[in-house]
Amino acid sequence: MSGRVIGLPGSSVLDGEGPGGDADRASLPQGACAGVERGAGGRDVVHDEDGAAANLAVSELSISDPETIDDVAFNVATGNEVSVCQLAETLLSVAGQQADIEFAAARQGELLRSSLDTARLRAAGWAPEIDLTQGLGRTYEYIAEHL
Repeated sequence: MSGRVIGLPGSSVLDGEGPGGDADRASLPQGACAGVERGAGGRDVVHDEDGAAANLAVSELSISDPETIDDVAFNVATGNEVSVCQLAETLLSVAGQQADIEFAAARQGELLRSSLDTARLRAAGWAPEIDLTQGLGRTYEYIAEHL
């Protein structure tokens, strides 16, 4: 949030992860996502460690006299859109599981696509380091160890 908006110094970091819209209830057998329109809405999924690193990078920037909120806002994203199908298949893969993937009808107001321009943050020296497979693998392992 801009210092001009709330009266405190700071910046806003927007995460690329967003909701998505999947059309029509359907069940797809494992491996059936390739080329499928359902679940094709793109998201840019960022691992929490990369998000934390982005916040640290922004906190170290010197931004003097911002005129608009855009002067202190930075987008955090990988630059790689992932469909719901790809996300589900990657999670099944890292979990070593097989399952059909079921889609429900889109909810009213859901975004079909979420993608952010990260050029400003990348110019400041930040870049994501954890890809989707690594991030889901780490998350799955953590949950499996702590449940």
